[in-house]
Amino acid sequence: MELEKHNIFTIPAGHHFDKRKCDFYLIYAPLSGNMMMADESTVLKMEQFLQQKTDDKELEEMLHTLTDNSETVIETIRHLADYRVLYVLPNYTCNFTCSYCYAAKGRSNKELSLNHLKVVLDYFVNKQRCEGKSLKISFVGGGEPMISWPLVKYGLEYASLLAEKQGIDLYFGLITNGSIINGEMLETLSYHRVIPRISFEVLEEIQNKQRGQYHKVCKTMDEMLQAGIYCELRSMITPDNVHRMSEMILEMVQRFPAIEHYYFDPITDANLFHDIDFTRDFYRSYHLNFIQARQLANENGKEVRNTVTRGLETVVERYCNGEFCLTPEGTLSMCLEVSSPKEKEYEKLIYGYIDENNMLHIDQNKFYFLKDKEMAVNNPHCTSCFLKWNCGGGCLAINNKYAKDILEVVCEATRELALELLIEQL
Repeated sequence: MELEKHNIFTIPAGHHFDKRKCDFYLIYAPLSGNMMMADESTVLKMEQFLQQKTDDKELEEMLHTLTDNSETVIETIRHLADYRVLYVLPNYTCNFTCSYCYAAKGRSNKELSLNHLKVVLDYFVNKQRCEGKSLKISFVGGGEPMISWPLVKYGLEYASLLAEKQGIDLYFGLITNGSIINGEMLETLSYHRVIPRISFEVLEEIQNKQRGQYHKVCKTMDEMLQAGIYCELRSMITPDNVHRMSEMILEMVQRFPAIEHYYFDPITDANLFHDIDFTRDFYRSYHLNFIQARQLANENGKEVRNTVTRGLETVVERYCNGEFCLTPEGTLSMCLEVSSPKEKEYEKLIYGYIDENNMLHIDQNKFYFLKDKEMAVNNPHCTSCFLKWNCGGGCLAINNKYAKDILEVVCEATRELALELLIEQL
């Protein structure tokens, strides 16, 4: 189709308006950020115009609007110098045994060395590398970052000094299970304006079944909010809570009214999702309940997001730009979900390391290979997908986990939810 060659996608959408026949289409142009509804005859006229078979000023103006991407910014990483976010995995140790943990296979007592952290911070927080633009450092798992608190504290303090000396705006993030944070930690997090994202399942029975220590995590969030620390919440949606997302919203509104942003992402687990019908039923339930929970959150002045809503806010060449991720081994991984030598994709995704003399080595050729590998524009499976400029071909870690037929179900569900959200937006 001529429209598709111009990155304009026609998506059957009549059923969203109770049409018996799907003769209405969403015309979506992700690169221009524009969309419209059109009937079948208008779509045909657009095709004919682009084939230079008609002369129509109104169509010409309409198509110019859909194809004008002069102000579009495609979020991409061309070079290592483009990275603005550093992910630090301090350890492989965790005090939880979450039922769905992606990092469980990599568990060990290995901890990132302070010298390795310093080497990478010196490289990353460098005005010559980043040209004075703002940077972010996020301490994540692997394991539970706060188990390695002295290391995290050093990273906050040393990176802040580097940024201050060079006039760099620096921000900090933290992903934590919220179970071992004490007063001294809270004081330091507050001083450095760290924004924590708490992994928490909201409902007591679900938290205790899937993660544990419900009351301790609630106490931590109370103390964070009392200390003036703004925090976000991330819940993993599983078959146990997929029908309870609205209940989760109401619980959060009542229990933690100061928290405004929630993330409800579906679990990714190849051991669970190996049956096509089961996977499709789960994602259909997720789709319907997410929409309802999102509406309920909006009514209460809150926001619920997931990977699909985040994707629709950006234009990308790939799902993520690859990552500048420091592992406990003192290596750089393209994916923060693959950080341990015990994980089968580890060697494939490592593109840098720190040697015994504390020198950082980066394999530029491997970096560029990995960066381009998962781009949607290079994936035949994504060629005709209307979501390819928002989804970017999907998460590398998920693509490696699922069988092809299961992955197609996930893609189908992602498109369905995205279409619902686009029509709502329109």
